[in-house]
Amino acid sequence: MTNLFEISKRLSTSALTEVINLNQNNKEIEILQKINIEKIKSFNLKRTFIKKNLKKVVIFFNATNYGEVTTKSKCSIIEKINSSQIKKDSVEDIKKRINNSIVILTNNIFFEIGTEKLFELQKICNETVWIIQDYDNHHWIENSVQAAIFSDIYIPSHMDGEIGLLGKINSNIIDYIPCGSNQWSSEFIDSNIRNIKLEGRSQYPFGKYYFYEKFKSRNKYIQVLNSNFQSINFTDKDFHKITMYDKWREWTAHSIHWIIPTANDLPIRFFDALITGGIPLVPITLSPYLNFLNVNKNYYLTYTQLDVYEPANIITSARFKINQGGDIALRERSEYAYEKFHVDKIIDKILLLVESLAKTH
Repeated sequence: MTNLFEISKRLSTSALTEVINLNQNNKEIEILQKINIEKIKSFNLKRTFIKKNLKKVVIFFNATNYGEVTTKSKCSIIEKINSSQIKKDSVEDIKKRINNSIVILTNNIFFEIGTEKLFELQKICNETVWIIQDYDNHHWIENSVQAAIFSDIYIPSHMDGEIGLLGKINSNIIDYIPCGSNQWSSEFIDSNIRNIKLEGRSQYPFGKYYFYEKFKSRNKYIQVLNSNFQSINFTDKDFHKITMYDKWREWTAHSIHWIIPTANDLPIRFFDALITGGIPLVPITLSPYLNFLNVNKNYYLTYTQLDVYEPANIITSARFKINQGGDIALRERSEYAYEKFHVDKIIDKILLLVESLAKTH
């Protein structure tokens, strides 16, 4: 029997807690206050630009980040510029396209373009409002710090992560806004969503994952689950190169999707699973975030670490939920996720919250 009392004493004074306490102390350094004040002053000057430029929105994108955003927004006229084009063009040429506009990009695109070029653009585009949605604030902290310093409005996608630090750098945070489903365009989903059904789907859980060395617990869970379910495994296949149709066919071939995050984040695949009519299984530790997002509890199931090693009960519960709801529940999940969490809807939400923030003062 594990002696939890002894372990609790040892861990409470271990290197683990020392590092956490040191991290907390570092959040109090004066430079963070100075940056925060500068960000507030800068944003206050840009409030009028937001009101004036809200109808002119530019999205920096690549295949995996905002690639399937439509230019037909409810709120604005959207222009999309590929990140590779931005890297290639001169800052003066880019300025002609983005000046006097609201620019939205993710932390990945921020990193891909490079901080030197983006800070140079920021310097010459005085009336441009920069918004970064950080897909990786839960683990890529060095990039998150730079994104928070650069952006006029900083949007973390995950509750887990160094929000205490990032909020001290940039307090212009409008909400936790999850990464939207980006595998299929709205046009494609509109053409296919009515045809999805339960018949013919496997009731074994599906999950193909890339291997990331630093996420040891995640890797272990995938290995353990793979011993029970061959449909959960590591893959070297780049799904970004697969056609929308083939990706749709692969996802709709399964009723259950086992979601294994890189950290305690809510992965995009949660919304992909719902949009394609599946039941996602997510760690119970994500319950607070799902409650925050008001996701209907009938649309997913939560699992514990014990379920990873003893999955029979959670799979039985998932199969019962699927069969009980049938095609009606399947389409309800799909339509709900499409309406709330497709990447187009995420952009709409960002713009509505930005407009509201501009009016706050």
